[in-house]
Amino acid sequence: MAASTGYRRILIVPPTAALPLVYGGSHEAFWAPIVGCFLLLTALFIWLDRSFTVAVPSRRCRWFVMLLLLIPLLQIIPLPASWLRVLSPTRAAHLGQAGAVIGLGLFPNTLSYVPLNTLFQGLFWAFLVGFALLLRGALEDRRTRIWYCNLLLAIGTLEACYGLLQVLIPSLGVLGDTAASSGFARGTFINRDHYAAYLGLLWPLLLGYVMSFPQAGADASRRRHANIQVMREQTRHKQILFGFLIGLILLALFFSASRGAILSSMVAATLFVVLSGTRRRAALAAVAGCWLVMLVYGGILGFDEIVARFNTLDTGAEGRFQIWREAWIQVSDHPLTGTGLGSFHEVYRIYQGHLPETMYTRHAHNDYLQLAAEIGLPAGIGVMLMIWACWWRSALRVFRTRFACRPEQRYVAAGALAGTAAVLLHSWLEFNWQMAAIALQLVAGFVLIQTLSADQPHA
Repeated sequence: MAASTGYRRILIVPPTAALPLVYGGSHEAFWAPIVGCFLLLTALFIWLDRSFTVAVPSRRCRWFVMLLLLIPLLQIIPLPASWLRVLSPTRAAHLGQAGAVIGLGLFPNTLSYVPLNTLFQGLFWAFLVGFALLLRGALEDRRTRIWYCNLLLAIGTLEACYGLLQVLIPSLGVLGDTAASSGFARGTFINRDHYAAYLGLLWPLLLGYVMSFPQAGADASRRRHANIQVMREQTRHKQILFGFLIGLILLALFFSASRGAILSSMVAATLFVVLSGTRRRAALAAVAGCWLVMLVYGGILGFDEIVARFNTLDTGAEGRFQIWREAWIQVSDHPLTGTGLGSFHEVYRIYQGHLPETMYTRHAHNDYLQLAAEIGLPAGIGVMLMIWACWWRSALRVFRTRFACRPEQRYVAAGALAGTAAVLLHSWLEFNWQMAAIALQLVAGFVLIQTLSADQPHA
């Protein structure tokens, strides 16, 4: 079993560490090698160690995953013309017009406008499922959870330092992109809103991890270490150092000037305090300490640009509303089956009316709306409800058992819940789910929540 745990630790590294540090974009050419490496390592470790196991989800979760993976499969299977007329009349009309031009009439075809994109996106969904199952098995081991949180802290610190350098040196670009940062923190992400969303997903989880350190000190004292006071001092110093690093992550998040991510992080801070329990004094002090570091150093660097961003809330809002309005027309034309997973940026060109012909947008700037456009309203609403139902169920369990469980479970689960909530809320205004690095970390956050909440006593 120890060997299997070690193998799963190695499997965690390529998706969670390599992807955001190599490229913070969404293009398949960059995440496909990571997926391939992950699959090859999985096959190798299963061959080397017969005890290598995969976590088995609950029956309800299995049904949800099967239905989720069935959606792209149904969208790329050629269907008879009579079925297309019923399931997607607009798609059938477009195919009929194309067939008339070449003299074939309406012929069997797929529900997806871009079947190849749907296939690739479906494979990425399958990869996320496999990654979640392996990660769940690995995180059941406490030492692996500690190792994993340390890995995330290292990634977050590197991203924060790189972003703050971009603030101090505006000419500094992004890895793989020669464009200047314009004085905003972007780290390795092309879009600073996605950079802020990624950091907003990390910092509450890391704060919960740092607050669980006293439990490790208590365990050590029970093992009869000679000098308990020295151990407590070492733990306190470690907490101060890591708290400073989390403050830097928050500072980088603020200097991204992403209004949605900043507001979402404020909501996340509130959720963390509410869910963490322990009369909330320790959580309040920890949150206040991290924000104090951010405010002190931010005051030195200057918050002028950020304040200016909030004073111009209408900037960019009109364009976003136009995209939403036109994307909703796309949804209305394909309400049952959508246009195909991963096809939004191609189909949307038909509906865009506020942009010149030489320009187009790849995303709807609203993950929920884009999901409904690609897979249809019934499936889209079902997926949204399942995601939020999973979050609320876990949050209620953590809240009800916050005084009965260990600090590690309480604080880390509260941090993971707060971070995932921040991204889910921010996704109403952005397309965070389309970024492979954020999608991976969001799935990892939910896996960690399920792992910790499953170990808690039932209310």
